[in-house]
Amino acid sequence: LMASLLGLFASLTRINGVILFPALLVEYFISKKFSYKEMKADIGYLCIIPCGFILYLWLNFKLFGNFLQFTIFEKTQWFKYITWPVQGFMGAFSQAFLRTPNQLSIAWMMEIFCAFLVLILVLWYIKKIRISYSIYAMLNLIIITFSSFWMSIPRYTLAIFPMFIILSMFSC
Repeated sequence: LMASLLGLFASLTRINGVILFPALLVEYFISKKFSYKEMKADIGYLCIIPCGFILYLWLNFKLFGNFLQFTIFEKTQWFKYITWPVQGFMGAFSQAFLRTPNQLSIAWMMEIFCAFLVLILVLWYIKKIRISYSIYAMLNLIIITFSSFWMSIPRYTLAIFPMFIILSMFSC
């Protein structure tokens, strides 16, 4: 119940909180050894997690008359909308490398570097960390990169806690 309540608050504040639902669902199934006989009514607690995001959508509707108003703000104010990662990558690539030498932008190079670093590390260590951690990391990466405009990827990757576990494996 406590994990679900914290997941509710996480999904209320950021879309990434909703990703806790599939990760914790997998963790629940693992704890029950994937046996339907072992499952109990407590699986219903996990349904609390997406309710935070549902509350956020309701708030959008009450304030603006549109459940998805936040997507309009993202598009008009930040030029971000959901699209295939190739579009965001090409935008970041053109900002980083298709400029004159004195205009090269290290910031855009870091967007590309961090996106690929997370992808490579999670795929490389997928068998060495808990499957729920891999699911959480990959779904976060999908949310981060399926954007028309790659911005703040290094900052967003800091919320992918399994990355710290993977990086700690280098010190062993």
